[in-house]
Amino acid sequence: MDDATPPDPQPTLNASFFDVLQSVREEPADLGSADAGIICRCKDGSEYVVKDGTSKDSAPIVPHCEWFCSELGEAINIIIPRHKIIRLIDGTYVFGSHIISGLIDPDENGAGYWFHLVKDGTIDLSKIAPVLSHIYAFDHFIHNVDRHGRNFLVQKQRTEYAVYAIDYSRAWLRWDFPSPNLPMPGNTVDCQRWFRNFWAKSYIDSSEVDDALARIRNLPQDRIRRIIEDHPPDWLSETQKNAILAWWGSADFIKRLDAISEGVKDGTCL
Repeated sequence: MDDATPPDPQPTLNASFFDVLQSVREEPADLGSADAGIICRCKDGSEYVVKDGTSKDSAPIVPHCEWFCSELGEAINIIIPRHKIIRLIDGTYVFGSHIISGLIDPDENGAGYWFHLVKDGTIDLSKIAPVLSHIYAFDHFIHNVDRHGRNFLVQKQRTEYAVYAIDYSRAWLRWDFPSPNLPMPGNTVDCQRWFRNFWAKSYIDSSEVDDALARIRNLPQDRIRRIIEDHPPDWLSETQKNAILAWWGSADFIKRLDAISEGVKDGTCL
């Protein structure tokens, strides 16, 4: 580098950061979420919900949790909204989740949530139960205690319905590492119980749970390393990164997968 050339003021980024999106307009999200304070429009012409870890009641680890869980979910074939690392106007790097149009939303009276359409048969529960089972297994693996009815996004497609899983601000490293032991408290289990009562039908399929867990088990450590190294280095300390990589594939890792499988079968995780 020529001595007259000023240094790059931005941190050194991995090659994958060539895909980072630049925000061109930012405004308050007003979503009633403690972890999503901003909606931004980016140079790709789309709007994104931003998770930056600085909102009230949020935590600095949130961008990593959102990125890691979103990438891991995609790796095991759970549908996750398109997500990007976004550079805000002030130069900050944040996690952004693409806003999806055409979702099933309630009307002004609160009627018409997607789970009402399951109850009345408009949405065939048998068609989405495998997906819901995969998400349930995944949420237990990452200790996502806050899955509720509004963070399943359901979209009408050509002939059937797609179910997206969003919101990992209250998962993964948010509760220390390794994650607390099972059974898991919170909205995720309570929501599953509420759906089961509301639909008057058990819908979590243990074989589909095991399928999701097998997909997690078979992900190599190198894939996990790549997920971590594809986000800004200041989202995760080197100590935390090394702890995750050492745990992946370990006896304790296998023990958690087995505990989820057994807990669904014997009902202690339901």
